[in-house]
Amino acid sequence: MGAQFEHHRRTMGALHLALGAANLLALLIVAGIFGGVVSITGEPFVTEVLGTIGGVVAVILLISAFPFVLAGYALRQDETWARTAALVSAILALPALPLGTGVAVYTFWVLTEDLDRSVQNTT
Repeated sequence: MGAQFEHHRRTMGALHLALGAANLLALLIVAGIFGGVVSITGEPFVTEVLGTIGGVVAVILLISAFPFVLAGYALRQDETWARTAALVSAILALPALPLGTGVAVYTFWVLTEDLDRSVQNTT
């Protein structure tokens, strides 16, 4: 693989790690907001409902950060399964406008460009 692909691979890894970090930051913000609102209200029903909603949202954000961090790590470490992880992560990032979509399009472009190059080299 060429030096240009190595540069793009490392950039993709950094972008996927940044998306994972953004999800984890969102997790902290949601936990802080819901925790603050729950502590302010003294009603047990409101505390129970908001605690449940906040917990579910926090778990979803934590789970959604995992593929991005995993793909970013794999790309930065040049693991053999990094392409697959990057594709899965890019597909999951598509609905996250505008940053997730941009990272997904960049990932698709880099991986298909490299695949096209490798196919041309074999023929």
